[in-house]
Amino acid sequence: MKRCRSRTAVTLPYCPPLSGSPGARLSAFISHARVSRRYGRSCAFEAEQWNVTDEVVRRSGVPARRGELGVVFGAAGHNGLGGFIRAYVGQLPRSGHAKLQTFVQAGCLIGRAMDALDVGSVDSINVATLNEALAMARDRVSPPVAARLQGAVRSLGHFLHTQGMTHASLSGALQVSLPTPDLDRAGEAFAARSQKLLPTDRFLEALTDAYRLALEPADIIITRILLLLLSAPGRINEALALEEHPQVERDAGGIPALGLRWRGSKGAADGVKWITPDMAPAVRNACLDLHRVTAEGRAIKAWYDKEPGMLHLPAALAHLRGKTKLTVEECAELLGRRPVEKLAGTSFEHVEARLLARLPAAMRDAGGTQTHPLLLMPWGAFDADRRPSCPCMFEAVQYRHVADALSSRDGRPGSLFRRLGVDPGEAIGGTHSLRRWVMTEALRGGLPLKKLAEWSGHASAREVTTYDYRTAAEMRTIVRRVSAAGRSMARPSDRPPFRSHSGSHGPSKQA
Repeated sequence: MKRCRSRTAVTLPYCPPLSGSPGARLSAFISHARVSRRYGRSCAFEAEQWNVTDEVVRRSGVPARRGELGVVFGAAGHNGLGGFIRAYVGQLPRSGHAKLQTFVQAGCLIGRAMDALDVGSVDSINVATLNEALAMARDRVSPPVAARLQGAVRSLGHFLHTQGMTHASLSGALQVSLPTPDLDRAGEAFAARSQKLLPTDRFLEALTDAYRLALEPADIIITRILLLLLSAPGRINEALALEEHPQVERDAGGIPALGLRWRGSKGAADGVKWITPDMAPAVRNACLDLHRVTAEGRAIKAWYDKEPGMLHLPAALAHLRGKTKLTVEECAELLGRRPVEKLAGTSFEHVEARLLARLPAAMRDAGGTQTHPLLLMPWGAFDADRRPSCPCMFEAVQYRHVADALSSRDGRPGSLFRRLGVDPGEAIGGTHSLRRWVMTEALRGGLPLKKLAEWSGHASAREVTTYDYRTAAEMRTIVRRVSAAGRSMARPSDRPPFRSHSGSHGPSKQA
């Protein structure tokens, strides 16, 4: 194991700036790599794949045996991690093709760990993030591959730490993460892991009550999003990217079938996720509710698609346009926030400029003018204190809105359940636990691994096995059922008559 890690570990010949914030140091490193990288110089820096054939062959002196050599970055491009991974790989000293791809795969693991722990940027990575990435390498691949990936993760973390590119120190001890055999499904460790990573029955019951009791638009959006995640094995970022009319209806053998146009992530292609028949009515109603409560936010975005330089005003506030002096009440109506006393007496143009300054970020989060997302709300609609939202600006529903609704502080349950009076007595471990639950239930229902991989957006059936939380008793039942079916098929009475090599169509004389 140590030999694998030492072969992967490297030190880059890079001299960091003497001062600056972690974000500034990271940006300086990426800018330096853009003009001085060793690999992929024939491709654009942001390209999804670099052709490194010439560099690898020239440095190793061995011709490429299977055509061109490419480094595919894939899932290493989210959470702002793509620029850092490209810069690191491009600056590596003399390396073979396998080592380049190993560091890219290690970057993908760190990206998945950032998603799991809700780490939004590279400079926010800490020891817990690296430990999560190490654990993913241990649990998802074979021991030799895991050892190489863990060595690469440690090298990436060491570089971030020594170059001062993270706010948190990464000098803390990383967990011992040697590959271990699969957990015993009958043991206490497996039961504890399942309890931590899967939603409990109490939480699912509380979510059902919250769905029924939700009246505020923000609560309706959160509960309907969670229902969609329980109806198909999707990721939260994919659910938040649903388009304005995501439903797809088709006739499957005389039975109406419902699907949702789903935007793929982590390398998966866009497609349609088909909903199980028993969940289809609830999903149809949820989509109708989402379309109804987000109509105002989508109307505001439609305005800015056509008039990006003019503030959107509802009919009741149209008389304020061009006014030279606004009262406190008028400023409050425009901004939907208090206190606004300091803006009293200012002109409409001043408030307009203040609000339009938010437009670029809002349009970026909503995908720009060429997309028509479903989940848009007036700015401030998710404020915890329920102040009036701003009727002049919109914002896209983001993961932080969902996370805040399910947040647990000091051991208390999520604010959504407290507010609606359906306290489940415990907090959910994140929206990804719903994905695990759906996939485990699908496996319990007999869905083959290959079909589940397609449904959930995984590249292979092997990746799906990490979402299998069936107990040892359930697995024994499956084995007994399969064995019984095999014995039944092998009964002599069920076998076809013996046919001789001479072509006779009847049983042989020896039979």
